[in-house]
Amino acid sequence: MTLFRPLALVAALSIVAGCTVENGQYVTGKKPPEQQAQPVVKQAGDVTLFAGTPKRAYTVIGPVDVAVNKLTAFHPNPSVEQAEIALREEAAALGADAVINVKIGDVGVSMMSWGTRKAEGTAIRF
Repeated sequence: MTLFRPLALVAALSIVAGCTVENGQYVTGKKPPEQQAQPVVKQAGDVTLFAGTPKRAYTVIGPVDVAVNKLTAFHPNPSVEQAEIALREEAAALGADAVINVKIGDVGVSMMSWGTRKAEGTAIRF
């Protein structure tokens, strides 16, 4: 019993030592959620597509490749607009402002789809 009390005291002190009190609240070493750096979330509609490269300075994020498929032989072929939307959504998920050197292919049959339209480009941030 005599050994238990000092060990309990050391355990309690080590738990409390990791915390501080600010404004009447216990705070651990982490910053509160409102002070932590929030990731930049882009909306797909905010992403610009360029067939070439823009005239202003930019930073390359990486390549973006998407494919839009139709489900059955009876569905309409994927449109260019659908490919552009998929490209914008993928780039927005990466935090890009734009996609440069955009290439949108023709519809073709693949092993997994009755009709596929592929689109590719390079995601950038201004």
